[in-house]
Amino acid sequence: MSETAIPFLSIISTFSNNKIYNREIQKDLIQLIPALEDYINVKLTSRKLVCKSFISHLTRLLERIYVNELIQGEQHCIDAGARIAFHKHHKNLQTIFHNIFPDKNLELTSYEIYLLVLYILRLKKELA
Repeated sequence: MSETAIPFLSIISTFSNNKIYNREIQKDLIQLIPALEDYINVKLTSRKLVCKSFISHLTRLLERIYVNELIQGEQHCIDAGARIAFHKHHKNLQTIFHNIFPDKNLELTSYEIYLLVLYILRLKKELA
């Protein structure tokens, strides 16, 4: 999977400075669901993956979009399903980063992973 196959960068550049939540932002970010799932579960067949700085940008963007209901990991992980999803994706994401950057000590924070997992779960629920 290459970076060009993912609408990440154009979405980020379009909406990164928009502090107002609206349906258009949600509509475009819904495109991220399959891309995020592919990214989390990807088998490392190439090194053309988004880097840690992108994950940081994405989590900051999600914070802005949900500014009125900021996701707090502890509060939302009371739900057993979210807790299981967090642990599964946490391991996968850390493994991906360790394989891509073996010489660097790059770690996603628990907060970043909570945001990604809970965002996916929330959008899936909204789309159901």
